Amino acid sequence: MTTLETPRLISRPWTETDIEPFFALCSDPEVMHYFGGPHSREKVEATVRSCMELQARFGIWLQPLTLRETGEFIGIAGIAEVLFEEHFTPAVEIGWRLARRH
Repeated sequence: MTTLETPRLISRPWTETDIEPFFALCSDPEVMHYFGGPHSREKVEATVRSCMELQARFGIWLQPLTLRETGEFIGIAGIAEVLFEEHFTPAVEIGWRLARRH
């Protein structure tokens, strides 16, 4: 699995400790406006576990973003293989979800 670092950010593999801050992010109605609204704790837990499995399978996936200076979880970003069949697949998605203040 891949960790990417910039002078400001760290993109790293998921861990169980990401469930709580990701749930906080996914509870924000503005952040989740285009994702069907806020997600339940159960859905967030399932998403994190799924992302962990997909990272293990593909080596990289949408990953947590933290501020290098403080370690604060500010969202997720990355690339992910599109896993469903459609007229535009196979394809790779570029995705992100950031806390409002970031």
